[in-house]
Amino acid sequence: MPDTKAPAKKKRHGINPWVPNQHGAWPMVVIPVVLGTIVGLIGTNYLRPSQMLALLLTWVSWIIGYCCFFAAGLLLKARRRSNRGRYLKPTLVYGVISLLALLGAVALFPQLLWWAIAFAPLVIIAVEEMWRGQPRSTLSGVATTIASALVLPVTTALAYGNGHPAEVDWRTWASTFVIAAYFTGTVPYVKSMIRARGNKRYLKGSIAYQVIAAAITMWAVLFVGMHWLPAGLMIGVMVWAVYRSIAVPRSADRGAVWTPERVGKAEMPLNFVLIVAVILAAILS
Repeated sequence: MPDTKAPAKKKRHGINPWVPNQHGAWPMVVIPVVLGTIVGLIGTNYLRPSQMLALLLTWVSWIIGYCCFFAAGLLLKARRRSNRGRYLKPTLVYGVISLLALLGAVALFPQLLWWAIAFAPLVIIAVEEMWRGQPRSTLSGVATTIASALVLPVTTALAYGNGHPAEVDWRTWASTFVIAAYFTGTVPYVKSMIRARGNKRYLKGSIAYQVIAAAITMWAVLFVGMHWLPAGLMIGVMVWAVYRSIAVPRSADRGAVWTPERVGKAEMPLNFVLIVAVILAAILS
């Protein structure tokens, strides 16, 4: 007899709350903390054990904190009670680990509390947007990318001394600004290609931002007297960001297929050039 059994239905697996699936966000999360540590190591001859431990705790707090933020976003958007329970556990686990690591770093270097002046409003904005069910809004994206960029001078200050903002030199602040300006610009750019595609007003705003960011970058790197090589690389990245914010949406309008994955991969060369530029700025300062 022929097999009359209906084909087994494949189980649908939802988003794994333990592993953030926003692949484009990982460079924003990882690059600043790595660069800050490298810049700090370049500028110092010796790290005390307490500095090494504080840097490790900062890494843990920041990266695990991002995982907590991701899971919490899923928790607040969940409509089914079963899903809420599924998302609550990683939110709490990641949240506790991140908080304990942060408290450990602050216990070692209380001067880190000064950074709360900058981080607190950014975190409040991001949490408020998440509470409203809009964790991927432009405002939330801008707040989180600026916060991510600020981790660069935090880790640099820890490597230099006691973690106080005054430990950071002007060239590192300029590098921080460029990192913040670039990654912040990816928020409206990517949105103009995906969620706000076809919205001409949003596209014009994205392009306008890139132009302003490139102009301020040029002023910033020249103002601090940065070496011409890293300065040129940073300016080049921001000028290219202006070009791609115009050219890529135009090519999409003409029929080119720009998936989120392709948009993200196209940013990788710019990420690499920025990494090289920031390291060179520290070496050649």
